[in-house]
Amino acid sequence: MIMVHQYCVACVDGPAQYTALEALKGPQGFVSEMVSEFDRRRRLLHSRLNEIAGFRCSLPKGAFYIFANIADFRMPSEKLAELLPIRGV
Repeated sequence: MIMVHQYCVACVDGPAQYTALEALKGPQGFVSEMVSEFDRRRRLLHSRLNEIAGFRCSLPKGAFYIFANIADFRMPSEKLAELLPIRGV
């Protein structure tokens, strides 16, 4: 089981490595399009979150993950999550 676990979790299997290599050899034009789209989404989320009273966040520099500062709510994040309305469920 240790060997199975090691190859499933710690090592990338051979077929996946060959697949990744072929993907890198192929056309890359879509990459700049996706980078632009992710940047647009990152900026939109940042701006919209900062419009909500009590949320403060910095624009992420390397990705689109945003960790909002919720200190103004003066409660643990778990409690705030329970109070937020869930839409689309």
